[in-house]
Amino acid sequence: MAQLKMLLIDSPEIICPPPAGYFIRTHSYENGGLNADCEGWAVACEKLCGGIKTPDEVKGMMLDDPDCGPGRIYYICRESDGRICATATAKFNPSLPTLHMVGAANASMGLGLSRPVCAEAVNAMIRAGKRRIGLSTDDFRVPAIKTYLKLGFRPWYWQDDMQERWRKLFDEMGYDRGDYFAYNSRFDIRVGI
Repeated sequence: MAQLKMLLIDSPEIICPPPAGYFIRTHSYENGGLNADCEGWAVACEKLCGGIKTPDEVKGMMLDDPDCGPGRIYYICRESDGRICATATAKFNPSLPTLHMVGAANASMGLGLSRPVCAEAVNAMIRAGKRRIGLSTDDFRVPAIKTYLKLGFRPWYWQDDMQERWRKLFDEMGYDRGDYFAYNSRFDIRVGI
C-alpha cells in the first residue's frame, strides 16, 4: 500500500521550543560525521530502519545523501548527558523538500520531543525560502500524524484512495474532519477530508 503524504504550504516559521531539560542541535561532522551521532541516530530511527545500523550505513544513507547531510539532520538531546532522544531531517529534494526520517528512541517516546525537533527541521526549509514542504508516513503512525497536524501539515490526496484512507484515520483519531482540509493531487486546491 502506498504511503500517505502530507503538505505544508506557505507557512511562517513554527514556534515550538524544546521542553526544559532538552536542546536541539545538528549532526556533528567531527571525524567525518562517523561518531556517536551515528549511533544516536540509529537508536532514534530503529523502528524506521528495522534495527540498529552501523555508522557506515548511517553515513551512506544520510550523510552522503546530497539532499540531507549533517547540517540538515536535527537532534533533540537531554541537557544532563547530551543523549540523542529524537531526530528529524530537512531533506532538500529539488522537486519537493521533505521532512524526513523522523524518529524517537524507545525510551523517549511519549515525551513530546518529536514536535520541537520536527519544527526545527521544517524551519530550516522555511528559512531557505521553501514554500512547499512534504512528508510521507503510514496509516498506523497515528502519534506521528497527530504531531504533523499540530505543525500545520495537511493531508495530500496524491492518489485516488487517499481521501477514504484519511477519512478513516480522522474518524479513528476522533478528529472532526470539518476542522481540517486536504490538498488535491496538484496541491493547488484545498478540499474537504
